[in-house]
Amino acid sequence: KADFENFKNKNYDELEANAVFEILVIKNKDEDWKQWTNEIDKNLYSDKYTSQREKLISQNKEQIDLHIFKQWIIDRESKISNRNNSSLGIKVVGDSPVAVAPAVVWRNQDLYFDNLALGCPPDYFSPNGQRWGFSVIKPETLFNPDGSLGKGGELMKHQYENIFQTASGGARIDHIIGLIDPFVYSTNENHMTPENSGRLYSSPNHPILGKYAKNTDEEYAMILEKIVFPAAEKYGLSKEDIICEDLGEITPPVRRIMDRLQLSGISVTEFDYRGKHQNKNNIK
Repeated sequence: KADFENFKNKNYDELEANAVFEILVIKNKDEDWKQWTNEIDKNLYSDKYTSQREKLISQNKEQIDLHIFKQWIIDRESKISNRNNSSLGIKVVGDSPVAVAPAVVWRNQDLYFDNLALGCPPDYFSPNGQRWGFSVIKPETLFNPDGSLGKGGELMKHQYENIFQTASGGARIDHIIGLIDPFVYSTNENHMTPENSGRLYSSPNHPILGKYAKNTDEEYAMILEKIVFPAAEKYGLSKEDIICEDLGEITPPVRRIMDRLQLSGISVTEFDYRGKHQNKNNIK
């Protein structure tokens, strides 16, 4: 009981919001909060609806507590599992998806674009591109003018800390390209065009994305060096413990940063010869 209360107090704000989101998904019968017709439900964590939020929380305390209890069980079992694995010399590698949990975006709508999503550009295999629909954090929220973490940067760091905290062997970061030179497209239109899509950080002449263009490798590396790596170091891990999934179009900035930071990649091998001459740091 004491352990549960400690977990609850430490994580309440985040888990409360997740529980509330779960309640509203059931109420609205739709996991896509952007399709909810109730304006209050869609924006419940804005200051405008503080009283309505407090009322809903008060009316659903038992359900919220149950949600937190389930998360405590998962956290507890994870820690026990890691201890047992460690005693056997086993380290578990975690996984960091490129997608952001819908509940996180719903609660922090001011930090994410409402009409741009992450994907892949058209290529030989996907002539129309890949519309993943994953939310994209606004660049201006990541860092303050003095280089310190902004509200978005703090949120992103917290998300990575959650991953590294439970992964004694490090983590695989899905689509590392998205942290260096992401490709985004407009969700308002059905097809990708040069006018409504492009590289978020390397499209200086783009009418929409141009203002987010980065000029130096130091800028391209900031998310990794100021957010991801410190999150890993907090739990005794380093960049050598990070597996960088880099499948897709590796743009010049991505290649430069991966070489500069000596990051691993992934080499897909087939039978006995493909990938033989790939980067020695790569996972095969």
